[in-house]
Amino acid sequence: MIASLARAATPVALALASFLTVSSLVRRAVPWPDPLLLRPKMEAFEREKDDVDVVLIGSSRTFRGIAPDVLDERLAARGHPLRSWNLAVGGMRRHEAAGLLRRVLERAPPRLRVVLIEWGPWEATFDAPRNVWTDRSAAWHDATGTRLAIAGALELDLPISERLGIASRHAALFLHRLSAYGRGGDVLRAWTGRDRPANPTHRRVVDDLIRRRGYRSQRVVSGATHAPRFAAELDRWREEVADIDAVHRLDVAESPAAAAAREAQFAAVRAAGAEPIVFTGPGAEATPGAFSLERAGRLPTFFPLNSPNLHPALYLAEHHFERLHLNDDGAAAASRILADLLADHLERSAPPRERR
Repeated sequence: MIASLARAATPVALALASFLTVSSLVRRAVPWPDPLLLRPKMEAFEREKDDVDVVLIGSSRTFRGIAPDVLDERLAARGHPLRSWNLAVGGMRRHEAAGLLRRVLERAPPRLRVVLIEWGPWEATFDAPRNVWTDRSAAWHDATGTRLAIAGALELDLPISERLGIASRHAALFLHRLSAYGRGGDVLRAWTGRDRPANPTHRRVVDDLIRRRGYRSQRVVSGATHAPRFAAELDRWREEVADIDAVHRLDVAESPAAAAAREAQFAAVRAAGAEPIVFTGPGAEATPGAFSLERAGRLPTFFPLNSPNLHPALYLAEHHFERLHLNDDGAAAASRILADLLADHLERSAPPRERR
């Protein structure tokens, strides 16, 4: 009986092993997903990773708000000649950002010294139904990301049926990524170059993105559609800004799953020989969770840029084209401020013989 079962199971096991082997090979060749220019940004980073000292990870606030060339110029002027890359992407939430960072660390940039991580809540939910079953969602669902997301889903303050539904979607995305189902065509198109947009405007945007090391300049992609709305809502924006620092004084508890995800991210950065630093991007939204963790001593280093009291220059209307996003002049100001904060930190933490 046992021998018969073994004979019956052998072809199934061989087929499964063959499928997983082929899937693994295809998965390694799958191109980066291309929402908001992630693919050209990451391909350029991989070409230059051996010369990168500082990586920035986050959402559009960092994507549009921190210019590596300005950051590096200020750092060099302070005696810290470092080279940075902005790997932030619009709409990127913390679980996705952590997944992207894991793939960056897998490439072992030899000079990587600092990872600047934009603060955001570890939300296990999806921001919109249309964004669930996408290549971008599947891309970060490796074993670590899926485990942490499922843990977060199960502790949500929702009925158990909804929590299980969210957890099952994360599990399905893990299997989709693991199997590389339906990705063979993407691989072939990438190999033959037939997936590259020929639109000259897109090419101009990509060239500027690579030249600016991941920063998306407003001068290349105009904020014209947002600027009139921002002007019309300026009084409301100023009211929101006036409340930010008061909200930061509130205490916000961190869930066990969020704490585990945060610590896993910091541990991965440290294992790569780099230092994790949390920062907040300027905007009209407060982040009391980050300030609560900082007061509790649970953040390694914290650079709050979303404090009008600390950084009033980042809350001048002329530095914004939208309530949460800086224009190029604002990004230059934020980049210089962040450079000074980083330079001060490096000088404080350097051994005495290395201090100036």
